Amino acid sequence: MGRIYNGADDNASGTAAVIAMATAFARAAVEGARPARAIVFALWNGEEKGSLGAEFYAGHPVPARRIAANVNLDMVGRDEDIANPDDPRFRGFGKSVASQNTNVVHLLGYTYSPDLARLAGLANETIRLTIKQNYDLDSQNLVRRSDNWPFLRRGVPALFLTTGLHPDYHTPDDDTARIDFAKLERITELASRIVWMAADGEALRFKGQ
Repeated sequence: MGRIYNGADDNASGTAAVIAMATAFARAAVEGARPARAIVFALWNGEEKGSLGAEFYAGHPVPARRIAANVNLDMVGRDEDIANPDDPRFRGFGKSVASQNTNVVHLLGYTYSPDLARLAGLANETIRLTIKQNYDLDSQNLVRRSDNWPFLRRGVPALFLTTGLHPDYHTPDDDTARIDFAKLERITELASRIVWMAADGEALRFKGQ
Protein backbone atom coordinates (compact mmCIF):
# COMPACT_ATOMS: atom_id res chain seq x y z
CA MET A 1 0.00 0.00 0.00
CA GLY A 2 1.29 3.45 -0.89
CA ARG A 3 1.79 6.38 1.46
CA ILE A 4 0.00 9.71 1.27
CA TYR A 5 1.99 12.90 0.89
CA ASN A 6 -0.34 15.40 2.56
CA GLY A 7 1.96 18.37 2.01
CA ALA A 8 0.69 20.25 5.06
CA ASP A 9 3.61 22.67 5.02
CA ASP A 10 4.53 22.31 1.35
CA ASN A 11 2.31 23.98 0.44
CA ALA A 12 -1.05 23.77 2.19
CA SER A 13 0.34 26.32 4.65
CA GLY A 14 0.83 28.92 1.93
CA THR A 15 -2.53 28.06 0.40
CA ALA A 16 -4.30 28.54 3.73
CA ALA A 17 -2.55 31.88 4.22
CA VAL A 18 -3.65 33.16 0.80
CA ILE A 19 -7.28 32.13 1.40
CA ALA A 20 -7.26 33.82 4.82
CA MET A 21 -5.78 36.98 3.32
CA ALA A 22 -8.37 37.06 0.54
CA THR A 23 -11.15 36.69 3.10
CA ALA A 24 -9.79 39.55 5.23
CA PHE A 25 -9.35 41.88 2.25
CA ALA A 26 -12.87 41.09 1.03
CA ARG A 27 -14.31 41.96 4.44
CA ALA A 28 -12.35 45.21 4.47
CA ALA A 29 -13.71 46.07 1.01
CA VAL A 30 -17.28 45.54 2.23
CA GLU A 31 -16.53 48.09 4.94
CA GLY A 32 -15.20 50.54 2.35
CA ALA A 33 -11.47 50.02 2.90
CA ARG A 34 -9.55 49.36 -0.31
CA PRO A 35 -5.96 50.05 -1.38
CA ALA A 36 -5.35 52.13 -4.48
CA ARG A 37 -4.39 49.20 -6.74
CA ALA A 38 -6.28 46.02 -7.53
CA ILE A 39 -5.09 42.85 -5.77
CA VAL A 40 -5.24 39.36 -7.25
CA PHE A 41 -5.17 36.40 -4.83
CA ALA A 42 -3.97 33.40 -6.80
CA LEU A 43 -3.18 29.74 -6.16
CA TRP A 44 -1.13 28.27 -9.01
CA ASN A 45 -0.45 24.66 -9.86
CA GLY A 46 2.61 23.09 -11.48
CA GLU A 47 5.25 24.67 -9.24
CA GLU A 48 7.24 21.44 -8.99
CA LYS A 49 7.28 21.18 -12.80
CA GLY A 50 8.69 24.64 -13.35
CA SER A 51 6.15 27.06 -11.86
CA LEU A 52 3.85 26.40 -14.80
CA GLY A 53 0.82 28.20 -13.39
CA ALA A 54 2.72 31.25 -12.17
CA GLU A 55 4.75 31.34 -15.39
CA PHE A 56 1.59 31.50 -17.48
CA TYR A 57 -0.06 34.14 -15.29
CA ALA A 58 3.04 36.35 -15.18
CA GLY A 59 2.99 36.40 -18.97
CA HIS A 60 -0.79 36.77 -19.26
CA PRO A 61 -1.98 38.74 -16.21
CA VAL A 62 -5.68 39.16 -15.52
CA PRO A 63 -6.65 41.97 -15.39
CA ALA A 64 -4.30 42.79 -18.25
CA ARG A 65 -2.30 45.48 -16.51
CA ARG A 66 1.25 45.99 -15.38
CA ILE A 67 1.87 43.96 -12.22
CA ALA A 68 3.15 46.25 -9.46
CA ALA A 69 4.42 43.51 -7.13
CA ASN A 70 4.12 39.86 -6.17
CA VAL A 71 4.17 38.30 -2.69
CA ASN A 72 4.61 34.53 -2.60
CA LEU A 73 4.05 32.22 0.39
CA ASP A 74 5.61 28.76 0.17
CA MET A 75 6.15 26.59 3.26
CA VAL A 76 5.21 29.05 6.01
CA GLY A 77 4.00 26.73 8.76
CA ARG A 78 7.07 25.25 10.43
CA ASP A 79 10.51 26.08 11.84
CA GLU A 80 13.62 25.56 9.74
CA ASP A 81 15.38 22.37 10.83
CA ILE A 82 18.40 21.12 8.85
CA ALA A 83 20.05 18.40 10.90
CA ASN A 84 21.92 16.78 8.03
CA PRO A 85 23.37 19.14 5.41
CA ASP A 86 24.63 16.08 3.50
CA ASP A 87 21.05 15.13 2.63
CA PRO A 88 20.73 16.00 -1.10
CA ARG A 89 17.58 17.99 -0.32
CA PHE A 90 19.59 20.36 1.90
CA ARG A 91 23.08 20.22 0.41
CA GLY A 92 24.80 23.59 0.55
CA PHE A 93 22.93 24.78 3.66
CA GLY A 94 24.39 24.89 7.14
CA LYS A 95 22.95 23.08 10.12
CA SER A 96 19.85 24.71 11.55
CA VAL A 97 17.92 23.73 14.67
CA ALA A 98 14.14 24.13 14.86
CA SER A 99 14.22 25.34 18.46
CA GLN A 100 16.34 28.32 17.38
CA ASN A 101 13.98 29.26 14.54
CA THR A 102 10.61 29.45 16.25
CA ASN A 103 10.28 33.16 15.43
CA VAL A 104 12.10 33.12 12.09
CA VAL A 105 10.74 33.71 8.60
CA HIS A 106 13.04 33.89 5.58
CA LEU A 107 12.58 36.61 2.98
CA LEU A 108 13.81 35.88 -0.53
CA GLY A 109 13.90 38.28 -3.46
CA TYR A 110 15.35 41.13 -1.39
CA THR A 111 18.31 41.68 -3.73
CA TYR A 112 15.90 42.19 -6.66
CA SER A 113 13.18 44.05 -4.75
CA PRO A 114 14.77 46.36 -2.16
CA ASP A 115 11.71 48.62 -1.92
CA LEU A 116 9.41 45.67 -1.28
CA ALA A 117 11.87 44.25 1.26
CA ARG A 118 11.82 47.61 3.03
CA LEU A 119 8.03 47.45 3.22
CA ALA A 120 8.36 44.00 4.77
CA GLY A 121 10.48 45.49 7.52
CA LEU A 122 7.93 48.23 8.16
CA ALA A 123 5.06 45.72 8.11
CA ASN A 124 6.90 43.61 10.69
CA GLU A 125 7.28 46.39 13.26
CA THR A 126 4.19 45.33 15.22
CA ILE A 127 4.37 41.59 14.43
CA ARG A 128 8.03 41.22 15.47
CA LEU A 129 9.03 38.13 13.62
CA THR A 130 12.73 37.66 12.98
CA ILE A 131 13.10 38.27 9.25
CA LYS A 132 16.23 36.73 7.73
CA GLN A 133 17.54 37.84 4.36
CA ASN A 134 20.19 35.23 3.61
CA TYR A 135 18.96 32.93 0.85
CA ASP A 136 18.96 34.96 -2.38
CA LEU A 137 22.38 33.60 -3.28
CA ASP A 138 22.27 30.14 -1.69
CA SER A 139 23.80 27.19 -3.54
CA GLN A 140 20.40 25.61 -4.33
CA ASN A 141 18.92 28.77 -5.88
CA LEU A 142 15.84 28.77 -3.65
CA VAL A 143 14.85 32.19 -4.96
CA ARG A 144 14.36 30.61 -8.40
CA ARG A 145 12.46 27.53 -7.19
CA SER A 146 9.08 28.95 -6.24
CA ASP A 147 6.30 30.94 -7.86
CA ASN A 148 7.95 34.31 -7.25
CA TRP A 149 10.58 33.66 -9.92
CA PRO A 150 8.42 34.09 -13.06
CA PHE A 151 7.69 37.63 -11.82
CA LEU A 152 11.28 38.48 -10.92
CA ARG A 153 12.34 37.14 -14.31
CA ARG A 154 10.06 39.73 -15.90
CA GLY A 155 11.29 42.62 -13.78
CA VAL A 156 8.38 42.63 -11.31
CA PRO A 157 9.33 43.26 -7.65
CA ALA A 158 8.55 40.01 -5.84
CA LEU A 159 9.16 38.52 -2.41
CA PHE A 160 9.05 34.88 -1.29
CA LEU A 161 8.21 34.25 2.38
CA THR A 162 9.13 30.86 3.85
CA THR A 163 9.87 29.37 7.26
CA GLY A 164 12.46 27.13 5.63
CA LEU A 165 13.28 23.49 5.06
CA HIS A 166 12.88 20.61 7.51
CA PRO A 167 13.26 16.79 7.56
CA ASP A 168 9.61 16.25 6.55
CA TYR A 169 10.08 18.26 3.34
CA HIS A 170 8.94 16.13 0.38
CA THR A 171 8.04 13.16 2.61
CA PRO A 172 4.75 11.60 3.81
CA ASP A 173 5.51 13.00 7.29
CA ASP A 174 4.61 16.55 6.26
CA ASP A 175 1.35 16.40 8.22
CA THR A 176 -1.05 18.93 9.75
CA ALA A 177 -0.19 17.95 13.34
CA ARG A 178 3.28 19.43 12.83
CA ILE A 179 2.11 22.86 11.69
CA ASP A 180 2.66 25.80 14.05
CA PHE A 181 -0.66 27.55 13.49
CA ALA A 182 0.15 30.53 15.72
CA LYS A 183 3.26 31.25 13.67
CA LEU A 184 1.35 30.71 10.43
CA GLU A 185 -1.20 33.29 11.57
CA ARG A 186 1.52 35.87 12.26
CA ILE A 187 3.14 35.28 8.87
CA THR A 188 -0.25 35.64 7.21
CA GLU A 189 -0.69 38.98 8.96
CA LEU A 190 2.79 40.04 7.86
CA ALA A 191 2.05 39.13 4.25
CA SER A 192 -1.28 40.96 4.41
CA ARG A 193 0.40 44.13 5.61
CA ILE A 194 3.07 43.90 2.90
CA VAL A 195 0.43 43.42 0.20
CA TRP A 196 -1.68 46.32 1.43
CA MET A 197 1.30 48.67 1.62
CA ALA A 198 2.53 47.65 -1.83
CA ALA A 199 -0.96 48.09 -3.31
CA ASP A 200 -1.51 51.48 -1.70
CA GLY A 201 1.89 53.14 -1.98
CA GLU A 202 4.29 54.48 -4.58
CA ALA A 203 5.64 52.38 -7.43
CA LEU A 204 8.30 49.92 -6.32
CA ARG A 205 11.70 49.68 -7.95
CA PHE A 206 13.15 46.51 -9.42
CA LYS A 207 16.89 46.00 -9.12
CA GLY A 208 18.26 43.74 -11.86
CA GLN A 209 21.11 41.37 -11.15
